[in-house]
This record gives sequence, C-alpha cells and structure tokens, in this order.
Amino acid sequence: MLGAVTHRIADHGPSAHARSTTHALYGNRRLRARPGVASRARRTRQRTDRPAQGGATWHTWRQRTWQSGNVTEDRLVALEFTQVRIGRRASPPRARVHPRPSPPHVAHPGSIVPDTTPDPSTVLPALPALSAQAERLIELGVHETAGLSADGIRAFAAQAGADGDGALLAVHPDRVPASALAPLLRRDGKPGFVVVDMPDVDEFAPCAVELPGAPLYLVTGIDRGDHMSNWSPDEALPALTKEDRTPLVLTEGIHWVLQQPEALERNLCFMTIGSRLRKPNGTLDARTPAIWISNGTGRDGRERRNAPKVGWCWWNNRHTWLGFASTTGRRG
Repeated sequence: MLGAVTHRIADHGPSAHARSTTHALYGNRRLRARPGVASRARRTRQRTDRPAQGGATWHTWRQRTWQSGNVTEDRLVALEFTQVRIGRRASPPRARVHPRPSPPHVAHPGSIVPDTTPDPSTVLPALPALSAQAERLIELGVHETAGLSADGIRAFAAQAGADGDGALLAVHPDRVPASALAPLLRRDGKPGFVVVDMPDVDEFAPCAVELPGAPLYLVTGIDRGDHMSNWSPDEALPALTKEDRTPLVLTEGIHWVLQQPEALERNLCFMTIGSRLRKPNGTLDARTPAIWISNGTGRDGRERRNAPKVGWCWWNNRHTWLGFASTTGRRG
C-alpha cells in the first residue's frame, strides 16, 4: 500500500533548504523532494481554475472535472498529491470517485410480447433439400454414430418428399448427443467445440418440448429469433409460447448449423433453451445452452478464434448477440 509521510526537518542551521526539505516515504523507499515543488504547484493552480485541495470548493471542482471526461481518475489522484503543502502531514489519496452520470434507463418490455415477425434483413435462405441434408449427414458419418444405415437416411428423406421442403432433418439426441455433433461444425476451416466448463453437455435434455420417438425427424419453421436479442430466456420463453412456437433443443441447433453454416453469424447467434439440465433434487440448472462464435479468449484459446462454440448462459441473463432459435413443429 502506498503511504506518504511529510515532515519538516528540524532547524539546525541557517540553511533555508534544510528547514523546508520534505521527505516522502513510499513503501521502503525514501525519496527527497526537490526544492520548489510546492511553489510550482501553487503557480500551476494560479494558471487554472483548480482550487486548493480540501473543502467543498475542491470536491465540487473534482466532481465537475471527472464528469466532463477531460481527466482520468489517475490524473485526479496525481493532482491531489501536487497540492500537499510543505510542513503538513499528507493523507493517502481518497478513494471517493464521482461517477459520470449514466444514460437514462430504458425499461425492458418485460411481460409484453414483442413483435415476433423477423426483420427481413435477417431472414436466412431456405434450407437445402432433404436429400442434400441426408447426404451431408452421411458425409460427416453421423449415420454411423446413430447406428443407422446410409440407405435408411436417404429413404427417410425421399419419403418426406415435397412435404419436407424447408424443414431440417434431425437425428434424435438419444442417438447422437451434442458432444458428438459439435466437433463436426466448421467455420473458417476451424472445428466446433464445447466449452471446457460444460462437461455435462449431454445431460441437457429436452424440457417442456416433446420430440418424436423416431430416430429421424423433421423440424419445421425454424427461426433464429434475432428480434429477441438482448432478452433473457425467462423473458423469451413466454413470448415464444404465445406465438405457438417451441424453442430448439441443443442438438437441433447444431444440426441446423451443420446444414446451414450461415445460420451462425458474428453478433447474430442463438440460444437453444429447449434443452435444460435437471439436478438430482428435481430443480433446473440455471445454465442454458447456446451456440455462438468464439473470440479466442480465455480458456477457448487463440487458435479457436472464429470457431463455432457450444456453451451456456445463465437463465436470467441477457446477451445482445444471442437470439432464441425456435420452431413451429416437429414430426417423425
């Protein structure tokens, strides 16, 4: 801790310098103040509107200067030290800081259901045909992980026919968990990954969402939910329910990005709050899964910058870059 102690040297002779020398003690280091420091500080004060330290005038000036944005807190502390007078005991710099005024708070809509019509600028192109999606899953080896044959996936896509146009072909999470799908994601040539503090990612199961019992099923009317960016899951779920939509589960979100990588954009990513983790005591874990793009910071590692990332967010937190992916229905 910085400590400053000043005192007057005893008068042992005619030397004015000896009588006015100030010693400043910083930790274990003793420094001798140069002559004239105080007089220069007084001259500097005379050339500005800065009042002498202490009293209401000083603190009023200090607050006004801080709020103007023309000086930093470090500079204010330095100004306080330059005004320590010779022969007086200096106190440590005060920690009191007058923060700059915050902008007016805009109340969140709360329970008001927002307009859920997607902004035309964020409407994504249609998903590939189901036959192309089937080939994509086969190419990635998803059918082998799921214990399905390549011909079986092709047959399911062909059977859906025109009724499946615009739908997403998904494999049930019981067959292929999120931990197996995430590394198949690609962006800028970098594979996807699950954050290190989510080792239980596969324990996030569908919650209040009914999935078809078949190993393969279709997800229709997918929307990224950009219009709900900066909403918390707790605020978004009731709005989705009123619009007769259900949130995507995590594996559905990964399947979506596998088939349509442009569904994941910088600052336009999404949560998959249809998956929740239930604790042994029956309560829900406060984490909710999400898919976004890594900045390569922290435990992600610089080598993963711009890679697709499966992580989590708190149930009551808002994020400006995360919407809420949802669907109008599912069928096997």
